[in-house]
Amino acid sequence: MSQHPFDYKVVRELTPEQLFAVIDDWVNTHSSNISNAGFITKALNGTHRTLQQNFVGMFFNVLVQYGQQHQGEFSFDARNEDAVMLCRKLAKLVEDGELATHLRFI
Repeated sequence: MSQHPFDYKVVRELTPEQLFAVIDDWVNTHSSNISNAGFITKALNGTHRTLQQNFVGMFFNVLVQYGQQHQGEFSFDARNEDAVMLCRKLAKLVEDGELATHLRFI
């Protein structure tokens, strides 16, 4: 029996838009429980190390791009202000050459 209760064939066929819809719904339902971050981190640590690097690199780039896209004064309000400010700081570190957006693929 597989350790995961879902069909990987379905997962592999998801478009990025469909994957985001699943993540969006999951976060909307479970985001108030901070222990989910710990579970996801633990699960991530159990995957192949190359996949760990790819996962972190992909989500880091999502955060950086989110910060870059929210540059206008009216591009956020109190509901997403903290997220925008955090991501703007990450984007600035990348812009200043202090962080790289590309992680090695080994």
